[in-house]
Amino acid sequence: MWNPVPDTWIEAINAGFFATWPGITADIVRKHYAKTIESAKGHMKADRKNVRSTKNDSAREMTTTPQVREYEYYVKTIELTGKLYSDQTGRFPVISSKGNKYIMIIYDHDSNAILARPLKTKSGHEQLKNLKEVHQYLNKRGIHPKIHVMDNECSQATKDYIIHTKKIDLLLVPPYMHRVNAAEKAIDTFKNHFIAGLASLDPQFPMHLWCRLLPLATTTLNLLRPSRVNPRLSAEEFLNGVFDYNKTPIAPPGCKVLVHETKSVRKNIVSLRYGTKTSTSLGYIF
Repeated sequence: MWNPVPDTWIEAINAGFFATWPGITADIVRKHYAKTIESAKGHMKADRKNVRSTKNDSAREMTTTPQVREYEYYVKTIELTGKLYSDQTGRFPVISSKGNKYIMIIYDHDSNAILARPLKTKSGHEQLKNLKEVHQYLNKRGIHPKIHVMDNECSQATKDYIIHTKKIDLLLVPPYMHRVNAAEKAIDTFKNHFIAGLASLDPQFPMHLWCRLLPLATTTLNLLRPSRVNPRLSAEEFLNGVFDYNKTPIAPPGCKVLVHETKSVRKNIVSLRYGTKTSTSLGYIF
């Protein structure tokens, strides 16, 4: 799960997002999953000021008798906004083997899902290609954006695609007011989660393969986030249905494995050190 904060994971488990994971309960996590160094590397934040004030406040001393309520039901109508936000991160320290240098973060407001796509450059052509993939991905899942909010540095080809081809209202963030774009907060959330996962990689993991870890990072992150339309569903379940761990088990990111290839399918692998043939090979899990 990419070393999440224990309280966040426990809250997601109590919400029922991990019902298909055998043996995963809130009590088990409280007992065996303590705060790790890897989790701290991705989620360290400075404490806010003036949280524990020493000033006397008469309002705090007022006490009220709580009223006990039983068997009350509430109905809430949720209107789908159709808002979609997107922005790009800064340059990743290592260029991937596929030539990717940046990450595009797309935040869907209704599902509360954060999606990530690798970028080779920040050119309009590269952004447009990834936006088409994201729109196709969301449309197949019944999500049809109505408003797209993005950075004011937007190519004309991207504008034409969003406005004329997809018939979506395009809103550009004003200069020096980037916090208007909700993708900025999504980038911060994704970075914390991604860094915490990278901190637990195998020491010999080739970092130029970092772009292969994005699908696993987004899946585990959205498993922890409740959907805005239906808080009883995680963002991952809202998009792709129930994540059945028995069908798709997850291993730690970048976990080194020793694979035995049978005689019928393996190729002759020549050892550079000893010059002998072997039937095993090393690999990493993505």
